[in-house]
Amino acid sequence: MAGRGLWQGLKLVGCAVWLRRGVPRDKEPVVLIACGSFSPVTLMHLRLLEDARDTLHAQGHRHVIGGYLSPTHDKYGKKTLALGHHRLNMTALAVEDSEWLNVDVWENAQSGWTPTALVLDRFERALQAVALTDEHGDPHPKPIKVMLTCGADLLDSFETIKEDGSPLWQPAHQDIIARNGIVCLERQGTDIDEVIARQDVLARNRANIVVFPPAVTNSISSTTVRRQLAQGRSVRYLIPRPVEDYIYRHQLHRLPNWQA
Repeated sequence: MAGRGLWQGLKLVGCAVWLRRGVPRDKEPVVLIACGSFSPVTLMHLRLLEDARDTLHAQGHRHVIGGYLSPTHDKYGKKTLALGHHRLNMTALAVEDSEWLNVDVWENAQSGWTPTALVLDRFERALQAVALTDEHGDPHPKPIKVMLTCGADLLDSFETIKEDGSPLWQPAHQDIIARNGIVCLERQGTDIDEVIARQDVLARNRANIVVFPPAVTNSISSTTVRRQLAQGRSVRYLIPRPVEDYIYRHQLHRLPNWQA
């Protein structure tokens, strides 16, 4: 079972010990990666991964063998972050009943913040050692493809320039992400085709970018959950029940940085 157990501190675990074997020989094996704060993780985060997997399977030539949620480091700099071990624990609880999703602790366990592109690069290198088999038990002929799962706003942010004049995303990091592959959820108000067309790195790698509409309209966000908690309102059916229980058990709803 994925997500089994809780981390009380930072403990490294191998990222490929539970991936599915027996991939159809004519399918490209894919691992989906969702990077984020997960402060807290919501049902929207989980639906994003489920919809991404369904979309790739519907294409007919890809087979998702697993998915990872990778909570960011405490030094990411976002003011609303709960401590890393709490975010790891909540994310693990959120996927404990999933047969294909798990949590990877590597990013959170580093000495500082790691850019998303380098997280993906690490996954790609780690998964090269995984010996997949096909449906007959023979070695699978295709390598595992690592694909970032995200919303359209992330791709739109590739063009963002910070106040100091430097790009939010280094060009080399954009290239790593686009070259690996992206499964992108359409977002209301963002013309994703236009975003891709006007950015050379995305346009060059268009074949690696899969865009899909939400199966259901779902605007649940971590911000919404924190606001509900700060106002003493219910968060039932916005986050997994074990995550809700964890928040109250550890008094996370009282965190000063969750009150805004």
